Amino acid sequence: MKLLDLGDRVIAYFTEQSFLVALSIIIDFAFMKKSYILGFFVLYQIDFITGIRNIFTTQYGLIDLAILSIVSFIYYTFESLTNFGIASLIFHKRIITKYSIRPALKVRLILVRNAIKSFFLIEFFNFLFVLIYRKYMQTAYDRTTNLIVSEINENDHKSPAHQLVYSSIIVYYSIFGLLLLLYLYISPIAALPRGTGSSSYHFYTFFKSILTNNMELDLFKYVLSGFTLFIGTFINLYSSTILETVVMAGLIRGSTANSAMRYILPQFFPETLGYIFGIAVAMVITHFILSFFQSALRRERFSYFLSKSNNYGIMAITFLAMSVSLLIIGALIEASIG
Repeated sequence: MKLLDLGDRVIAYFTEQSFLVALSIIIDFAFMKKSYILGFFVLYQIDFITGIRNIFTTQYGLIDLAILSIVSFIYYTFESLTNFGIASLIFHKRIITKYSIRPALKVRLILVRNAIKSFFLIEFFNFLFVLIYRKYMQTAYDRTTNLIVSEINENDHKSPAHQLVYSSIIVYYSIFGLLLLLYLYISPIAALPRGTGSSSYHFYTFFKSILTNNMELDLFKYVLSGFTLFIGTFINLYSSTILETVVMAGLIRGSTANSAMRYILPQFFPETLGYIFGIAVAMVITHFILSFFQSALRRERFSYFLSKSNNYGIMAITFLAMSVSLLIIGALIEASIG
C-alpha cells in the first residue's frame, strides 16, 4: 500500500470541484435563471465580501449550495461504487480500510464520507486533521472510521507530469465548455455588435497587445496563484473564463458558422492549451508546497523531499516554456487574422 500524496489529493479534489461547480451553475440557470455562486466569481475582484455573503445569507445562495452538495454527493458516490472518476482514473485513488470489515459496512462508511466531502466547508475542517493524524495522513472522519486514502499501483500508472496535464485539461475545458453552453443555449446573451474596421491597424501593435493580455492572465492569474494552494488559480480561472465565454458566445451568435470558425478557432486551441500548461505550473507549485509539508509532518528524510523537488522543478520549467510558446503562437495567429 502507498499513501496518496497530499498534493495529489488536493489537486484531485479541486479538479473534481471545478467540474461540479460549473455543472451546478448550469442547473441553477436551468431551473432558476440565476446563480449566486456564479455571481461570486464575477464580483470577487470588485467586492469579495458581498460575493461571499450573498452565497451564505440569501435564499438563492443557500439553494445554490444545496444543489452543489447534491451534485457532488451523486458524483462521489458514483465514483466510489464504480471506481470511475477523476481521482480514481488519473491519480489511482482508492479508499481502503485499516482493518477488515464487512463490505456493506464499508459502503455505509464511504457514503457518509462522501456526504462530508460534498460540502466544501465541512471537508476543509475535516481535512485539517491530517496535521494531527500524520502517520496515515487521515482526516478526522477517516481516523474515526479507520479509512485510508491509498494509491493503487497499476501497470498503466500515469507519470506525475501526465496526471497534472490531464487534470489541467479537465479543469479548463470543463469550465469553458459548460459556461459556453450556458451563455449560448440556457441563458443566451445578446450578440456582440460588429466592428466598423479601422485603417490604423498595425500588426505588431495588435500582437503586442494580445500577447501582453494573455501573458498577464497566464502568469499572474494562473501560475502565481499556485502559491495559494491552487485556490487562487481555481477562482481566477472561473472569473476569466466567464468573460471569455460571454465574448465567444456573443461572437458566435452574431456571426455565421463560417466566420465564427475563421475568427475564433485558429487561435483558440494554441491559446487555451497555453493556459492549460500555465494551470499545470500552478498545480506543480501547489504540489511542491504540500509535499514539503507532508515530508515535515511525517518526519521524512529531507533528502527524499529534495529528490522529488528536482522532478517538480523540471516539470514547472517545461510546462512554463510550453505555456509561453503556445501563447506567442496564439497571439501571432490572432494578430494575423486581424
